[in-house]
Amino acid sequence: MVAQEITPPPRRNVPVPTTRGYARGPTVSLASQASYAGAGIYDGFSQHSPDSPIAPSPPSMAYPETSYVSREPMSAPAVEQPERPPRAARAVTFGRQPDQRSPGVDSTSVADSLAWRPSREEARASVKFAPSYDLAPAEGGLSRPSPGYRTETSESLAPLSTPYEGLARSGGTVRKRQRTVKLPSSGNFSIKERLPEGYLKNVAYNKGDDFETIKYTACTCDPDEFLREGYTLRAAENQRDTEIAIVVTMYNEGVEELTRTLFGLFQNIQTFCQKNKRGWGADGWKKIVVVLVSDGRKKVNPQVLLALQTMGIYLPGMDQQSVNGKPTTAHIFESTSQLVLDPQLSSWTTTSGVPPVQFIFCLKEQNKKKINSHRWFFNAFCPILRPEVTFLVDVGTRPLQNSIWKLWKAFEDPHVGGACGEIRVGMTWRGILNPLVASQNFEYKISNSLDKALESVCGYIGVLPGAFSAYRYTALLENMPNRGPLASYFKGEHREGDVQSSSGTQIFAANLYLAEDRILALELVAKPSSSWVLKYVANSAAETDVPDSVPEFIAQRRRWLNGSFFAQMYAIANIGRTLRTNHTPQRKLVFLLQAIYQIVSLAFNWFGPAQFAIIFYFLFSSNQVASFIPFAVAQVFFLIYPTLLCLLFIASLGNRPQASKKIYTTSMAFFAAIGLTMLVLLVYKVFKIIQANKGLGHVSEIGSGMSYVVGLGATYGTYLLGSLLQGDAWHMFHSSIQYMLMLPSYINVLQIYAFCNLHDVSWGTKGDNEGSDLPTVRVVQNADGAVVADIHVVERKDLEAAWSSGIEELRHFNASDVVKHVDPRLAQEDAYKAFRTNLLLGWLGSNMVLFGVITQTSNNLADKYIVYLLFATAGLAAIRILGVVLYQLSR
Repeated sequence: MVAQEITPPPRRNVPVPTTRGYARGPTVSLASQASYAGAGIYDGFSQHSPDSPIAPSPPSMAYPETSYVSREPMSAPAVEQPERPPRAARAVTFGRQPDQRSPGVDSTSVADSLAWRPSREEARASVKFAPSYDLAPAEGGLSRPSPGYRTETSESLAPLSTPYEGLARSGGTVRKRQRTVKLPSSGNFSIKERLPEGYLKNVAYNKGDDFETIKYTACTCDPDEFLREGYTLRAAENQRDTEIAIVVTMYNEGVEELTRTLFGLFQNIQTFCQKNKRGWGADGWKKIVVVLVSDGRKKVNPQVLLALQTMGIYLPGMDQQSVNGKPTTAHIFESTSQLVLDPQLSSWTTTSGVPPVQFIFCLKEQNKKKINSHRWFFNAFCPILRPEVTFLVDVGTRPLQNSIWKLWKAFEDPHVGGACGEIRVGMTWRGILNPLVASQNFEYKISNSLDKALESVCGYIGVLPGAFSAYRYTALLENMPNRGPLASYFKGEHREGDVQSSSGTQIFAANLYLAEDRILALELVAKPSSSWVLKYVANSAAETDVPDSVPEFIAQRRRWLNGSFFAQMYAIANIGRTLRTNHTPQRKLVFLLQAIYQIVSLAFNWFGPAQFAIIFYFLFSSNQVASFIPFAVAQVFFLIYPTLLCLLFIASLGNRPQASKKIYTTSMAFFAAIGLTMLVLLVYKVFKIIQANKGLGHVSEIGSGMSYVVGLGATYGTYLLGSLLQGDAWHMFHSSIQYMLMLPSYINVLQIYAFCNLHDVSWGTKGDNEGSDLPTVRVVQNADGAVVADIHVVERKDLEAAWSSGIEELRHFNASDVVKHVDPRLAQEDAYKAFRTNLLLGWLGSNMVLFGVITQTSNNLADKYIVYLLFATAGLAAIRILGVVLYQLSR
């Protein structure tokens, strides 16, 4: 491995954006960057059948290697980065535009090629797993551009037709050797390593530092100090202005979740490269940076590292434990990826039309939660990248085609500070048959079609989902000391040295920041001396997986319910701050009316269990249904309902859902039966009222048949009408029944568990992965007086072999075969709590059975029972007296 020294750039003070506006910081000397004229980009993913040996060429299109491309670079001399004033909040046009084509470009062929599109049937072709072949060059495989031919993408991207089937790997043993490199005067440790040859031989662009190497930086400071400590990023070194920065947060999710997200991002970035308007074009990928932040080196899934290694985003053996005794806080890998894996682990490369994508992979040394990952993005990387728009995406969420483009266009309105699209559940037939999944699908759809649309009109959306949302970066910055959206947002992260507040304040804040995305939304619209609004973009969508098992579902909703409850209280209490903004008087009035609406909604949620119990009581004791349901059956329901409530309270106090899975599953089944019975009784009650009154009556007559019909119709009619107006109503037909069956559990099971576990402010516990210790960077002074560092790096031959073996492991990897490792102490604690709960329930249940049997029988049995109880008590007392007598006699 050849470790290259990163020469420290000359420093001078320039203003750089931080969460506190603009601060003074160092700049870097930037190297020249070649740029080429762009022509046409063709539609991309899943256009042709994977079984086709090659992609069909468009009728009037010359193949990119021989077409209308100018290869004359527009060279720029190496200059020191000047002081840049804040940019306007609009997309900026960079590079050579379509009207600036080089001499000799045939504009007619360009227009013809751009007009060609594949058929709808070709676009729907599914993606299958690609068989592996040898990486032998020319014969039998991939037709690659000749060495040195392509160094930029601005000539064109070929249409992405099929996943590339040329990746094969062979095993290898990783060994390390020690090297000595000279450190820059800043003391920041960064090295570059050439990407594996096997990778470079299978991508289209293999010349130039940007494509050939991966840069590693061992960061030893807090993210807030990243810029002040002199660290820099490759995008800044290349003099690239960043329009969009996308942060993808990750914990220990699996390969399927990672590839689903990254494949969707590649598809969306290709959309920007295909646009020849608003400053975008074939070089559009240069204005987009994807920042992947993994929360804890020992938490990351090893299979995920293999996938990132395959895509040229990560290289093993580069990371260092410490630098000159200072522990590494984050391992930062920077590269331009030309290969992506889809969820089926098929590989797609730039030879198939995939655009290059600039990646920053930040592997945090310690697990410090998602909000800390966002602090690395906003406080460490964004002040250097200075993006116009920032996107927040969770691993496992797949942005659909064109969704990021549509969401980005929302920021053409200069008043929009944040935006979100629709979060969809990835539905299959199996999901429809699972009531948990189907009910969540219905809930998501109604929330988007009704709630988000209403809030968007008001200008204040209560929550921009952290799984898929976007913010204008300048809107997040502070405009006064310690006051701003990001400053308030990061108050939710506990840091060393923080002053501890009272326990009541602590628990409120801890639960409040379980829904930290709600805080960011409020702080944007309430930002002093500003008038930012939030917008919902209905045609921008992202798919996500939802919990399909009871324990995961309950654990997730505990966080959501507690977080949203306290966040709503916080928002209502602070809505008056919007009066001190630059919003119009009309907008401020709308915000106040929206707060009143939130108060009413919060009251309904608070009294949800009581409302359900009241309806239950009146329906089962109603005279109209007495002839429909026997008295004995009604009494059974009256016994089951309070029993379930007691059971839930006992199981929820201190137990994890995983320890009481059967209890919660059984409770949900009973509540579904109760809810279905209540619905039938309500319909029967309305029928009997209409029959007795010989008509529906008038809606103003409370208790008339018409009042019931209007009340029921208004609720479900609103759902249907709202869905139809949004042009998406299929969930009303395949998921509404499951939602109605699950609604009693939403009201009772979820809320009881959530409030019984207010003290739990964790994000849930997942299995940890064993992480090996890393080598350290040892700083010494050599005989010449130069400061050098001794580092341990992987042998080049072994690095190639490690890359080659990774794909084989991924190809044979099956997520269902993974054994989840649970902390033995946690498993033992769950077992103890489960035993305690079962014993307590057995004791309480047996007492309730005895009570029910005696009290629900004839009075004669009750009288006899009392007499028998008295005689039994007397008999026990007599035995005790006998014992005393015998004791005295024995003395």
